[in-house]
Amino acid sequence: MGKGEYEKEYSFQTISLFIPEPPQGSYLCPRRNGYFAHPDEKVCNIFYNCIEGDSTEIICPTGLHFDEYTGTCVWPESAGRIGCGEPEGMTLKDGFTCPKEQKASSSGQSVAHPVYAHPTDCQKFYVCLNGVTPREQGCQVGEVYNEESQKCDAPENVPGCENWFADDPAAAPQAAKKPGKKIRRRRSIAN
Repeated sequence: MGKGEYEKEYSFQTISLFIPEPPQGSYLCPRRNGYFAHPDEKVCNIFYNCIEGDSTEIICPTGLHFDEYTGTCVWPESAGRIGCGEPEGMTLKDGFTCPKEQKASSSGQSVAHPVYAHPTDCQKFYVCLNGVTPREQGCQVGEVYNEESQKCDAPENVPGCENWFADDPAAAPQAAKKPGKKIRRRRSIAN
């Protein structure tokens, strides 16, 4: 007998079945185990990890939304959730919000915490944490924010801010004591 006479070829097909657990009946845990979105559809950055019906609230990092499909926090565009409200704290009292487009460094790398000059106050600037959460910051007395170097600097080194402390000679002993108005002309930030 030849080698092929005793061998038969069999093919198997694997069938996967998903059998859902019976509902838990809890407000936060529709099932006993798993990751579940916040019950309020407008709250997209909070979800619940349910283990044996006990829920633990988890808050996504700033700017991310919970994705029910992957069970993780992702960028809002990836989550595809509709009706999410803008989280509190994303707009400052003066109306500043971080621009949607990412800022790139001189080497073309995405900047993790981009910095933007305040449009009317030479001493102030904004830092966008993770590119989405704005924080107003300021330079020490006698210095102004230099958009070019991304650091606080002497007023005479920042075009449009040379006379920022002209009305307060004690504030800028090194600054030129020229009379002048506090006029700031900076490019606007497009949102």
